[in-house]
Amino acid sequence: MYFKIGDNIFFRKYDEYGLLVDNSLYGYRLLSDNTLPLEEKYVSPSASVILSMLSRKPKHIDDIIAKLMRIFVGVGYDELKKDVVEFYKELSNEGYIVYGDSPENCQTFFLLNKRDGAVHRKGKIAKEGDSKKYSLRSIHVEIVNVCNEKCVHCYIPHDYKTDVMSSEMFDSIIEQGRGMNIINITISGGEPLLHKDIIAFMHKCMKADLSVNLLTNLVCLTDELLKEMKKNPLLSVQTSLYSMNPSIHDSITKLQGSFYKTRDNILRLLSVGIPVQISCPVMQQNKSTFYSVVEWGKMHDIAVDTNYVIFGAYDVCNSNLVNRLSLDDIKDVFDKVNSSSDIRFLIEKAKHVCMYSKQEPVCSVCRYNICIAANGDVFPCVGWEKKVVGSLKKDTLKNIWYNADGIRKLRNITNARFHKCISCAHRGYCKICMMINFNENPDGNIFDVNEFYCKVAEIIHFKADEFIKQNGLEEK
Repeated sequence: MYFKIGDNIFFRKYDEYGLLVDNSLYGYRLLSDNTLPLEEKYVSPSASVILSMLSRKPKHIDDIIAKLMRIFVGVGYDELKKDVVEFYKELSNEGYIVYGDSPENCQTFFLLNKRDGAVHRKGKIAKEGDSKKYSLRSIHVEIVNVCNEKCVHCYIPHDYKTDVMSSEMFDSIIEQGRGMNIINITISGGEPLLHKDIIAFMHKCMKADLSVNLLTNLVCLTDELLKEMKKNPLLSVQTSLYSMNPSIHDSITKLQGSFYKTRDNILRLLSVGIPVQISCPVMQQNKSTFYSVVEWGKMHDIAVDTNYVIFGAYDVCNSNLVNRLSLDDIKDVFDKVNSSSDIRFLIEKAKHVCMYSKQEPVCSVCRYNICIAANGDVFPCVGWEKKVVGSLKKDTLKNIWYNADGIRKLRNITNARFHKCISCAHRGYCKICMMINFNENPDGNIFDVNEFYCKVAEIIHFKADEFIKQNGLEEK
């Protein structure tokens, strides 16, 4: 009998627990892919040892047991084999492991009703791990911040778009990241396809067994790069398309002809099976035509994310916000983009948000992911480049992650610091964002809540209440 890790599954072994993760939690998916992603699965240190015997290539059970016998000293061969096979099959039933009687016919024996199951073995091998420290799961790397477009709403000030990451630094990030057992890397810019070593970077990410998200406008996509991207089944792409009217799209990017290049290259990606998601932020320029992108996306099985509140650039000048929708515009766009099921989801989510205690972290910043700029600066999240918490030119990623004073302080900020938000009637329909507060306040005060977002939350709450009344629902 042969066993292997599922094609879409990652296993990472940490000091105090093991983790199985579905790539669907990180990558973008086609619109028609309504398969529920598997939940993260935590297992004990001993179970981690057993899982670490597997890879993406099938291995015979006897070879696995032979190695484990050197580790689990004092356990009989037959007893160990019985327990290991039973453990592997349990995980196979849940969708994490593949097995078969030959390497060629390994199949996933998957029981849908066990998808949300847990590892509930009674012995030493597979008790679920309890300790979950701040494990770095994902890194967002801006390999360049130069760009061939000058989008009017961009949060990166155009005067700042001058840096290109060295290949040596990128290699070091991948090596250090894998040493910390990261699962995912997002590669962005600027425009990442402008980097001369982008093909080599894609290859290194695949070799390191990483989930890869590539954020690109696709204008510079070449046949050679497409060929390299196609090799990695764990890669997906996000791109921006602002309108199906070419002149409106190009008026936002300030690059003549960008619409046709982006649109055509989206279709090229789809033709070779690479999942794509479209980002279509709504602003003054495309508020009348953005929905044409949503409709085009549906025609081609592409999910379209329509964010109707752009945030301020990180130079705190807010010059890009002249393109932001007015509150009345947001009311109209909300009605266009939200279906009944979307609003029901918002209502349920609001109930959960209102249950958060004052002692809970205000957000997930610096808990599982971090960002790295082209110059090696490390910062908390996308858009917050001015909040530098370390530099890879001076320190290691591991030391910054675990010991940087700036990161420690951010992790310790709880809801209690935002008194106004805790007692707000619209709390469930808002998300406190320290990055937005920083960028849109002249003094960079992360605790000074942005009033515009308060008004947006009030609008969404009003829309939800209207829906509840019209449909005879009751908030519980």
